[in-house]
Amino acid sequence: QAHKKKREEIIGHSIAEILGRKVFKDVIKKNIDTCFAGKSVRYETWFDFVGSGKKYMDVSYYPYFDENNKVSGVIVDSRDITERKQMEEALRENEAQKQAILDGISSNIAFVNEKLEILWVNKVAADSVGQSRTEMLGQTCYSLWADPEKPCAGCPALKTFQTKKSEHKIMHTPDGRVWDESGEPVFDFTGKLIGVIEIAHDITERTNAEKLLRKSEKKYRDLFEKSKDAILIIHNGKFIDCNQAAINMLRYNNKNEFLNTHPSELSPERQPDGKMSFTKANEMMKIAYENGSHRFEWDHKKFDGEVFSVEVLLTAISTDEKNQILHTVWRDITERKQAEEALKESEEKYRLIVENAHDGIEITQNNQIIFTNARFAEMLGYTIDELTNTPFNQVFTKQSVRETYERENSRKAGKPVNYQYEATMLKKDGTIIDVDVKYEIIDYKNKPATFAIIRNITERKKIEEKIKKNSIALEKQFEKSEKQRISTLVILNDLNKTTKDLKAALEKAKESDRLKSAFLANMSHEI
Repeated sequence: QAHKKKREEIIGHSIAEILGRKVFKDVIKKNIDTCFAGKSVRYETWFDFVGSGKKYMDVSYYPYFDENNKVSGVIVDSRDITERKQMEEALRENEAQKQAILDGISSNIAFVNEKLEILWVNKVAADSVGQSRTEMLGQTCYSLWADPEKPCAGCPALKTFQTKKSEHKIMHTPDGRVWDESGEPVFDFTGKLIGVIEIAHDITERTNAEKLLRKSEKKYRDLFEKSKDAILIIHNGKFIDCNQAAINMLRYNNKNEFLNTHPSELSPERQPDGKMSFTKANEMMKIAYENGSHRFEWDHKKFDGEVFSVEVLLTAISTDEKNQILHTVWRDITERKQAEEALKESEEKYRLIVENAHDGIEITQNNQIIFTNARFAEMLGYTIDELTNTPFNQVFTKQSVRETYERENSRKAGKPVNYQYEATMLKKDGTIIDVDVKYEIIDYKNKPATFAIIRNITERKKIEEKIKKNSIALEKQFEKSEKQRISTLVILNDLNKTTKDLKAALEKAKESDRLKSAFLANMSHEI
């Protein structure tokens, strides 16, 4: 807002471009150098902003230390204190306006003597301790805002009494608050120092935010370094940083060795689709800058020349043409690609088995046929497309459908069922065929389904029926023959018995004849 520019018109540009080379050289450069030496700097001065005019700024420089306790940047906090400056000048020019002006300032302002006793405070300062300005008069500033017993260590007001110059210090009070405090000397018309104006601005929230920022940056640095995935930073088409996982993945000895490698050496000449790696890499980065992110697969080359597959996620951090930054994540998918290839081979093998099987194969889910092979469709006189998503009860007879439901209810109830059975099915033309069904319950696309192998046994059933009829006829013929045989045996038995009886009768007749002959002979002798 101060520069009347958009944020992206400032980010990536030098300070000299924004404020002008003379201001940078005369005012800013020396302070930045001091800050990079590890020291904080604070000053107040007028700046001429293009579009908004001159403003009196309170500028603070704080060195930003990285995890190695080295200064890696400078945090600049600049506040427009034009109003305050004007008020301070007006205070010197017109004492009558002092009360109204200072009460309008949001910072704590107190006028103290050499003993740090309060001679005057503004309303904000009074409100901060819950006392009236009258009650605060004569009390020491440190007893109200810090230690009741002694002045604060490094008190800028005390130092101003000693140096008779403006002094500044960041102060911490026992209640945990942080103050940006300065002491401004006040002289009478003779040049004698008569007191010091204490100006304290509560920067607790800002300080906490800075701590959180450092903590957050450390956290993300830890995530960056400890991630198992390779993470790299691309700046204007070149790698400028990476984590240890990237070094290990590419088999380089250290980060410097990797960063000194030209990006073209990290990929084979061409990608699997035949495109030149250099050309396609630019296309992928362009998509990421346009869409904010882009995920794709890529073939990279390790230090020893081995080519391997990675999944790449590019996330655009800055899209400014002069300061393009990409956050890059690589995930080695070599094993996944091998598994996918093995799966393809396996699927192709089983596809050939299924398509060339002599038995029908089908999968039913939610009472609908969701998969079938060509043999099953041919068996019923349909095409595969006609059978797909067809209700299974459309191709089974009512009797077989009823038996199927009974069998499924028994299975769900935990009762033993036979997973192989015979059934009857309806062809497209209405013909009924006999089938042998062997099925299993499987998980198909995360839902239960029935996998069945179905064999047409119509001809076999006809042959079995014919054999059955012939068997019945043979049994009847056999029964008839058996009856005849039994009748013959009875007759023979009767004949045998009759023969035996006749023989017995004959023997009796012969015996009678003998007796008769003997009787006659005896009678004859007697006669």
